[in-house]
Amino acid sequence: MEKELQKILYAEDDLDIQTITIMALESFGNFTLKQCNNGKQALDCIDEFEPDIVVTDIMMPEMDGITLLQNLRNNPKYKDLPVIFTTAKAQAHEIEYYSKLGVTKIISKPFNLVTLADELREIWRAYTTKSL
Repeated sequence: MEKELQKILYAEDDLDIQTITIMALESFGNFTLKQCNNGKQALDCIDEFEPDIVVTDIMMPEMDGITLLQNLRNNPKYKDLPVIFTTAKAQAHEIEYYSKLGVTKIISKPFNLVTLADELREIWRAYTTKSL
């Protein structure tokens, strides 16, 4: 039996998006979230938090989502950790580029807050059964 998705490391610098996303994922998804404002904060707390997945914005100050992803993929402990990008920039050539970097999935902004928890669970199921 596959492990249930529980812990999400969430990196987003926009306070409004942070607030509503955290509310949606904690309320609708009953997930445990660790909120970070950028990729550097996410890297600083990942060992202690031990997330099941990382959900990150791409464009953030100090360290963006792409650099965060590259750091995770270069670390043997996190090279297989599912990383999901949330972005308003999801054109075909960008999606192809992000996929080559090793992102697990891309969720376009604005995303549906009511269905986001289910979408993350579906990505998790696909990832854990390797059907992505």
